Amino acid sequence: MKILYVTDNEKKVKELKEILKKTMEINTIDSLFDLDYGLKDLEYTRDLETAAYNKTRYIWEKEKNNYDYIIGEEFGLFSEHAPNILGVDSDCWWPGTQRDKNDALIRLFDGIKDREIYYKSVFVAMDETGHTITSEGFTYGYLGKKVKERNGSGYDSVMILEDGKYLSHHSTEEISSVNARTIAIEFLVDKLKKKD
Repeated sequence: MKILYVTDNEKKVKELKEILKKTMEINTIDSLFDLDYGLKDLEYTRDLETAAYNKTRYIWEKEKNNYDYIIGEEFGLFSEHAPNILGVDSDCWWPGTQRDKNDALIRLFDGIKDREIYYKSVFVAMDETGHTITSEGFTYGYLGKKVKERNGSGYDSVMILEDGKYLSHHSTEEISSVNARTIAIEFLVDKLKKKD
């Protein structure tokens, strides 16, 4: 099976390869690094599913004859308290480093009792005929009142899981097992295997 993953993030490509190769026969997983063009002029949307579909469809229209599947993904941090700030824009809603974003998020929730937050990942896979398979994954928690960095990335150092520990204070393996992207990939693999 030959796959094109619509990303230029090498870490994401490695993650997808590791999960897919456990249960599927994969010959190649290419990424945007392997193309001589990237994503251009895509219509902006705050909806993860639509954003993932749009980027996948854009590349599918150019590469459908070269791959068995074109796979795209969108990821974000969500909160009912700040629906118009976070979400698909959670990487760019505040300037500066990730630490700056984490500090700003804590300030944003100052005095707020409902501190539930969650990661969401949506994958869209299109085969050569345009048949579309989607999957999603979630990591639920609530926003801590301090930044506690150790492991992980993004908002892991401000998210507290049900066990009362910051996500960043779990091992790399534990973080991976509850990671919304990992969960979404695993659901996608199950669907791909059923189709094939």
